[in-house]
Amino acid sequence: MKIIFAGTPDFAVHILTKLIQSNHEIQVVYTTPDARAGRGKKVQISPVKKMALNYNIPVLQPINFKEQQAVNDFMNFKTDVMIVVAYGLLLPAIILQTPKLGCINVHASLLPKYRGAAPITYAILNGEKKTGTTIMQMAEGLDTGDILSQESLLVDDNETGKSLHDKLAKQGTDLLLTTLKKIENNEIKPIKQNDKLHSYAYKLTKSQGQINWGDDVIKIERQIRGLNPYPISWCYFNGNPMRIHKATIYDNTSTDDKNIGKIIKNKKNNLLVQTGCGILNLKTLQMPSKKPAPANALINSYDFYNKDLNKLS
Repeated sequence: MKIIFAGTPDFAVHILTKLIQSNHEIQVVYTTPDARAGRGKKVQISPVKKMALNYNIPVLQPINFKEQQAVNDFMNFKTDVMIVVAYGLLLPAIILQTPKLGCINVHASLLPKYRGAAPITYAILNGEKKTGTTIMQMAEGLDTGDILSQESLLVDDNETGKSLHDKLAKQGTDLLLTTLKKIENNEIKPIKQNDKLHSYAYKLTKSQGQINWGDDVIKIERQIRGLNPYPISWCYFNGNPMRIHKATIYDNTSTDDKNIGKIIKNKKNNLLVQTGCGILNLKTLQMPSKKPAPANALINSYDFYNKDLNKLS
């Protein structure tokens, strides 16, 4: 098939790479425009663009498809299908209808559950035991198109956003290649989504990383796993943000309203924090302006005992 690929983050890179290595022809890669980021505000190119350039594949980066020139450029490829993986731009009807086989999306959830930008994270935040990948025929609504294929995946109890991301990227790649083959053989019967069962996984913000120590320990532990690697959970320590990369549940029943958010014990190299219900054991911390480190390696360098992690100062 002749394919136009559209994607931006790391999740799309694995899929693009396998498509390039397949017997399909990648005519062009679409990705979001370069942007300045980081402390130095240097221009950053997307992971997908970097991969495309490594294979000498043309890259286009329209701001949107409102300009007729962007639409004309797209139509000139006369492509068979457009594959969309976490692209980041809305596609108007004219784009969705131009390819012979339309536009196909790889989505990291079992649609109609977790439509939207962050399905991987929300599966962990909500304690899902199962998630998966959906290959979908794109429509104008947000992740509302017909299901072409779907495959489930068990979520481990210690799953992080990063580990689940990597598993779903591989699963999505294999499922997409299988689905494309079935499309070529006319073996696909699209299934309409049940809108009554839909839910949304909205785009993540940095503010979601702040821990509310009044929550129960199960919710906080899921938050720390789900928001790793972005935006990383955090709380205050001596008035400055302290990022928590890893923690485990020490106890899930104890309550002590007077000590919520306080480090209640640091014996035996454990940093234990009282939550609204239960005690959290801090494992990997990132102190202000420092790199992540095991919590037990920091005990002798910082006065942790009885610190209130709720306070700004």
